[in-house]
Amino acid sequence: MAEAAQTRAIQHPSVVAVLDFGRDEASGCGYLVMERVEGPTLERVIERGDLDVAAALDLLDGIGAGLQGMHRVDIGHLDVKPSNVIMRAVANSNGTSDGSETMRPVLVDFGLAGRNLRPGCATGPYGAPEVWGLVPPDYDPRPMDVDVYAYSCLAYETLTGDTLFDGASELATIQAHLNHDGFPDKLKALCAKKGMQTLGELIGNGLRQHPGERISVQEMREGFRELRQALSKMEWPLHAA
Repeated sequence: MAEAAQTRAIQHPSVVAVLDFGRDEASGCGYLVMERVEGPTLERVIERGDLDVAAALDLLDGIGAGLQGMHRVDIGHLDVKPSNVIMRAVANSNGTSDGSETMRPVLVDFGLAGRNLRPGCATGPYGAPEVWGLVPPDYDPRPMDVDVYAYSCLAYETLTGDTLFDGASELATIQAHLNHDGFPDKLKALCAKKGMQTLGELIGNGLRQHPGERISVQEMREGFRELRQALSKMEWPLHAA
């Protein structure tokens, strides 16, 4: 319940609002009541190809801002993935009355959120190595580091339209997370493309095997901002450039 209270206090535009929480007297199970967020998921937007690079970078910045809002109260989302981001339409605040709207990403689904890491609690393509049991002996698992890893996977997918880890089976996908140190094969291929090395290295620094060696969400956001001018000249998806 303490974690639910902290989550309710976040009040960030890129994080779904928790309206109420408690425990059902009959079942003893805890519950959260969240606001209704209408719009397509980021997964659906990617599938439709309804993006350009500048819009993709805007979405990543908003998602990163939402994660930082959660991390400030030491809460990890722990299931960051495109299907857990809903695109909410908001009116443009440009001083006009044309009724135009932009899409704001909103992190939803706090089913795994919390301050403690539970082994195996992740969605396969986005689960950090420590979720699958590869925990360095000198490291105390932190949910925020798991979010950085998943955010890096999501960033690759949002910019390229392709899932970074997609093994033939769930076991193969998990194994892929355990067998790299920041640069799985698809990311290596992206780095090899003209103008993509810096982007690939930025994402790779969020995917390091040792959680303590990963960069922060804030550093990733800053990196995307620095790359914005160059990347926005390219066509989405970037892997086809």
